[in-house]
Amino acid sequence: PIDIVTAASPDHSRFGKPYDAVDTVTTASRTNPSGSFDTLTTYRWDRATDISMRAAFHIEEPFESWIVGLAATRSFAEDNTVVGASVNQVLDWFDRFALDGSRHGRATRSTTNLNVDVTQVLSPTTIANVAYGETVQLGTLGNTWSSVPLDDLTRGVERLPGHRLRHVASARVAQWLPWQGALALSYRAYLDSWGIAAQSGEAKLSQRVWGGLTVRGNYRYHWQTAPGFFTTRSEERRVGK
Repeated sequence: PIDIVTAASPDHSRFGKPYDAVDTVTTASRTNPSGSFDTLTTYRWDRATDISMRAAFHIEEPFESWIVGLAATRSFAEDNTVVGASVNQVLDWFDRFALDGSRHGRATRSTTNLNVDVTQVLSPTTIANVAYGETVQLGTLGNTWSSVPLDDLTRGVERLPGHRLRHVASARVAQWLPWQGALALSYRAYLDSWGIAAQSGEAKLSQRVWGGLTVRGNYRYHWQTAPGFFTTRSEERRVGK
C-alpha cells in the first residue's frame, strides 16, 4: 500500500527523522514517540461532598492536547443516592497537512464538556445510574489529512463544519445474582448537530465459577445514522448546464 491519501505520519522531521510522505512499506506508524502527564486531586469538602480537579497534557507526532477539569459529587440518604457533576475543557493543537503530505501551519480544536449523573441504590442487591452529557466542539474537527472522492474521480480535502454540539444520555442497572453472579444492563442514546443519531444497548453477565475464576460474557447492539452531509452516490455532471 502507498500512504498518500491518509498520510498517517508523512513527516517526522520534528523528531529528527527524514521526510517520508510516500510510505510504500507501511513504515508510517512503525514508530510514534508520545508522552502524557496526568494529575487528579480529590478534596473532601465535608462528609458528603468531594471535589476533584484534573490537569493533563499529551504530546505525540503530530498532536498536542491540554486538558483541565473540575468535578463534584454529593451523597444523600445515608449514601444511598449520589449526585455528580463535572466540566472539562480540552484544547488540541495539531499539524495541518496537504494531500501530498506537506505541512501548512497548525490547526486547533476546542472541546467543552458538561456532565451530570445520579447513582441510586434500589435494593441491597441492585444499583442504578442515569447520566446526561453535552459537548461543544469548535475549530478544525477533522484530522486535516483525510481526503474524499470527487465527481471528476480525483480526491479532495475533507471539509467538515467548524461547530458540533453533541448530546448523550445513558442509563445503567447492575444486579447481583444469588448464585455468585452479576448482571449489568446499559443503554446509551446519542444525538448531535451534524444529524448523527445513535443507540447502544449492552448486557453483561459475570459468573464466579471457583475461587478467583470468573467467567464473563456480554452482548452489545449498536445502531447509528450517517451525518446529513454524507453520501455514497456521485451525481452525474451535466455539461453546459
